Amino acid sequence: MVKLFLDEVLSKLGSVPAIRSLANHYNCAGMVFASRRAWISSMEFISEILKDDGYTLVDRKDVRYGDVVLYRDEDGEYSHVGLIADRALLIPGNEVAVEKELLVLSQWGGAGEFLHGISEVPKYLGYGDPTEFWTDRMTL
Repeated sequence: MVKLFLDEVLSKLGSVPAIRSLANHYNCAGMVFASRRAWISSMEFISEILKDDGYTLVDRKDVRYGDVVLYRDEDGEYSHVGLIADRALLIPGNEVAVEKELLVLSQWGGAGEFLHGISEVPKYLGYGDPTEFWTDRMTL
């Protein structure tokens, strides 16, 4: 079942992001906020988790390794979450480099963890667009 889902996701993306693992006992929110130990069944809890855990909203230009990126769907609801894994070197005029400026590690349902460009998520699954960045760093 997981392999069929994974094959479908990869075939629709066109490019193959790096796979970290094939774990299916946690989702994206469980990876980020529960140390890969739980499947957080509703994205409705994200705002509460951010507040309770002392996260602060941060501008995209200030994002660093380990910060959180939140995606929203067409209805403006949280739909996906990941961790910033790296910042790629920007080359002026190179749209591919701009697209992959921020590399993200995120869990795609039960298909496993993927290292991907910030916009390289399976949108057909409703993962939406990256809209917010949060940090738990004490000083910016």
